[in-house]
Amino acid sequence: MLVVFFNRSYWPDFGATGQLLTELSQDLAKEHGCDVSVVAGGGKKSFGLVSRERHQGVDILRAKETRLARRSFLGRFTNYLSYFFSALWASLRIGRPDVVVGLTDPPIIGLVAWAAARRTGARFVFLCQDIFPEVANLLEDFRSERVNWVLERVNRFLVRRADRIIALGETMKRRLVEGKGASPEKITVIHNWADSGLLSPGPKDNPFSREHGLHDRFVVLHAGNIGLSQNLDSVLDVASGVEERPGRKDHASSAVWTSIGASIRQTVGPFAVGSAYVVRYFENARNCCGGTPGMVGVWSK
Repeated sequence: MLVVFFNRSYWPDFGATGQLLTELSQDLAKEHGCDVSVVAGGGKKSFGLVSRERHQGVDILRAKETRLARRSFLGRFTNYLSYFFSALWASLRIGRPDVVVGLTDPPIIGLVAWAAARRTGARFVFLCQDIFPEVANLLEDFRSERVNWVLERVNRFLVRRADRIIALGETMKRRLVEGKGASPEKITVIHNWADSGLLSPGPKDNPFSREHGLHDRFVVLHAGNIGLSQNLDSVLDVASGVEERPGRKDHASSAVWTSIGASIRQTVGPFAVGSAYVVRYFENARNCCGGTPGMVGVWSK
């Protein structure tokens, strides 16, 4: 069976959807004997629109894309369109798949996946990682009635044309049915996962923790994303509310809150001080987080 995925983020990119898709694709190839191809972004080294490579049993078609700053609407819009049209060209080179799966990075890439499935006679699966335009409405800089109108119709089109829809939870399933007109019979709920074989507890006293003075502090780690649509203020509010416990080594002045995400540099920059906390952004903090691209420390003063 040949399964083809369409999603901008994929190995070695650290985007959340990319990491999950990488694990899924590799497991389908190694554990289930599937032939797997991924039409991903990151194709910038070759002269053509599409380059090809193979990694861990997965055939990767790299669609060339721009890499402009994602914090501006124009930058993100340009990145989306460049990957979209390169992926459209790459879809002509995927062979004759049995199943085509479209994700939501970017939110319009499902259209390419649907077109590829229809052209080749494959089944089309819509793997919904985010619901648009609802997610876009959370971003103050990206609000646009025209863009929302387009995203709304793209999502409704995809859920109605899909042979199968994957939702991340019961709430998402309900919203797809009530808000987008999806058929409940088409939807299967599959929660996102963590590979417990890959991620396991390690010693707190390690070179990274010693380098940054964390080895003897009480650390709370949010091992997840705080992106542009998440609310960093909630984390800072928690840090501000930590009560001091005088005489203990883990009192509030030593409490460290660590997290990851793109909104950090936009919201607080590489270093910021609040009334009861300090925020630092650690670039490429991979040794402490099992491959995570960055870490944020928030702790009481």
